[in-house]
Formats: sequence, C-alpha cells, structure tokens
Amino acid sequence: MKTIALKGSSGEGRRVAGLPSGVTPCASPSSVGFGNASVIKFIKVAAPIVDETQSARPLAQQLAAYPKAPMAVLGLHRGIEYGLGFYRNQQMEAYRPGAGRRLLIAPMDSVSLPREKIFVGEYGPTRLGIWWVER
Repeated sequence: MKTIALKGSSGEGRRVAGLPSGVTPCASPSSVGFGNASVIKFIKVAAPIVDETQSARPLAQQLAAYPKAPMAVLGLHRGIEYGLGFYRNQQMEAYRPGAGRRLLIAPMDSVSLPREKIFVGEYGPTRLGIWWVER
C-alpha cells in the first residue's frame, strides 16, 4: 500500500494511493501487525501443519516404500482418498473383503477393520493406520 504525504510531518494530510481524496484510513495494515513480514511468518508456521493434516502428500511419501502395492481405503475423508490416488498415480479402491492382498489405509479407531491384518505403520498427524490384508 503506497502512502503519499500531502502536508506536515506528523501524518496529518496523508492519504493512501488509490483511495478517493477526502478518505483517510484510520490505520495502515503495517501499523496493526499485518505487514508483509507477518504474513510470511504466518505462512511459514501454518503451511507445514496444514500440509500434514489436510494433504495426502506426506502420507503418499510414507507409502513410497510400497511402490507397486495395490491399495484399499476404508473410511477416509474424501480429500485424503482422492489426494492419495493423485500423489501415487494409482486408483484407490474401497476395501471389500476377498479382494486379495493389498495395503489397507483406514483410521486407527475404525470399527470396520478386518480381523486378519498385519500392522505396517501409522500416519500420526491424522491417525491413519496402514495394514496388509490378505483377504
């Protein structure tokens, strides 16, 4: 935001470029803590948290150890399910018993998990579990 000083040194007579004459802002964005540095700091702090909890990218990176494994999902949020398919470039199938050996991704507290499963790991920020299922 560009400020133009019209008269005086105490800030009297200042106006913001782009505003009609006679309109004076009561505070500039930098004077209330919304300057460029504050926005950049907020993004640097918030972006990793948002990425870990709202994006499937970190989960897909964790699953990179299983590059060709067929996958099934059970009870995932739609955004995570589609994002996982995108980042892995692989179709995510809904879990159904009898579909064969595959990795199952589901919430850790899911009550619909099959009895016969082998725990592989957990993606902590969203409490998603990863299991091998045979049937």
